[in-house]
Parts: sequence; structure tokens; C-alpha cells
Amino acid sequence: MSISAKPFYQVPLDTQIKQHGGAGYNTAVKSKPVIGSYSFNYEFDTDTGIKILTSVNQFQIGLIHPDENGPYLIIHDADKAQYLMVCVNSVPGCSNENLINETLLGDSYDAAISTLRSWYPNYTNWNLNKPKLN
Repeated sequence: MSISAKPFYQVPLDTQIKQHGGAGYNTAVKSKPVIGSYSFNYEFDTDTGIKILTSVNQFQIGLIHPDENGPYLIIHDADKAQYLMVCVNSVPGCSNENLINETLLGDSYDAAISTLRSWYPNYTNWNLNKPKLN
């Protein structure tokens, strides 16, 4: 049985495997890249048989912390052909809930970098990797 995963910044891989009947990521999970994408297939055993969880076709190209609201994940979403800035914050009083803010940066690496530099002109730690597919 094949299952589409949620982005890992929303729900960790270990949690998703457990939600689908597996014992967790560190217990005999086999992973294989999906050629031509950032996705991976994670195969694991459950009481009802083998399941395969396929990750979202996204790649985190880096992490920036230019202001007091960060840090921000910078992500390339290959299926939507766009770059996003994602901020994940915990919700006060809710241990299992996060507030997720996604901001579109552009449809290319260069456009995303240009947008970020215009928003944060004084930030200097731009250690963002240009993504390559599997």
C-alpha cells in the first residue's frame, strides 16, 4: 500500500510512520530515492502488511535567521515549481500544534535569492544550496 506523506516540517517522518501502523523510523525502515525528484519511498512493516510512504517532492535548500521571527526554512517545491520561505512556530499552550507560515519567494532559485536579499538587505549569511534532483 502506497501513502503520500505530509511535508516533514508539518509532521516528522517518524510520526507519520507510526500513524500508519509502523514502529517508527529507526526500526527496519528501508528508504529508496524516487529518481528524478527529491522524494523518497520509505518501506515499513505493519500488522496489516508492508506499507510505503512517499515523501513530498520538496528539498530544504537552507535555513536563515534574519530577524526575531525566524528561523525560516527555505524550500524548493519541485511539483509546484516554486521556492518557499517557511516559518514553523509552536502554539503557546499546545504541545502538539504548530503555526506554519509559507511565503512564496519565486519560481526559480535566482528569483528566490533576489526576493530574500531585497527583504533582508542587511543579512549576510546566505548559505543556500542550489538543489539537485535524485
